[in-house]
Amino acid sequence: MTGLATRVAVADLVSARPMLTLLPAIFQEDEFASRWLEAFDVVTSPIDVSLDCFASYLDPSIAPEDFLIWVGSWLGSEPDEDLPLDRRRSLVGRLVDIYGRRGTADSICELIELQLPASCEVIEGGGAQASGTPGTPLPGRAVGVFVVRVTASEGVLSDHQRRRARLIVDATRPAHLPAVVEFPDAEPSQVLPPEDPAPASSTPTPTRSLRAEPTEKSSNTETSSIHDPPITDTPITDPENPERQ
Repeated sequence: MTGLATRVAVADLVSARPMLTLLPAIFQEDEFASRWLEAFDVVTSPIDVSLDCFASYLDPSIAPEDFLIWVGSWLGSEPDEDLPLDRRRSLVGRLVDIYGRRGTADSICELIELQLPASCEVIEGGGAQASGTPGTPLPGRAVGVFVVRVTASEGVLSDHQRRRARLIVDATRPAHLPAVVEFPDAEPSQVLPPEDPAPASSTPTPTRSLRAEPTEKSSNTETSSIHDPPITDTPITDPENPERQ
């Protein structure tokens, strides 16, 4: 919360609940009691006002900026300093509903469009249907990745905005599916290189990879940081018994 204004006491704040009004009438007419209790009213009035307005502190549309960041942290939102305040308010206000649909194409696109000046499209191969006929073909296509296509509303997205889109996809995609992020309108010099995959183990092991069907290649494509190793047919060798496979 660097750079945010510090909250201070309000000068000459009038108490909404003066203590003198809580006493019997005989004490309310006493001048000394009135002046003595006013000192306590000065101390307690900021507490009373804060409690009366506490719901406003939790409302993303009107909450102070530091409280907006705090409320967003409850919902797993990492503040982006470059994100305008009005977009930040819209994002925090929508997070509960979005996380109820976490991992779906709609939620990924909505998160990207709330945080970036861009439109989003998710291209996937899954599907669902109900049928009473045995042997009904499965819907969709047998693909092991999905594509998130991010198109800038105007001009091109900056490197920071591209990284932000990539972080959003990596944080919200289904855990079992790798993702590819594409920027169709990007200039080649502004395309971020994909991250290097983790180094392979020195001991070959049979693995299984989800492969996507061939799609049109684009130089403006970023692959998520999760990489599945290729399928290998190399058998496992027992180091204590080389003849055993």
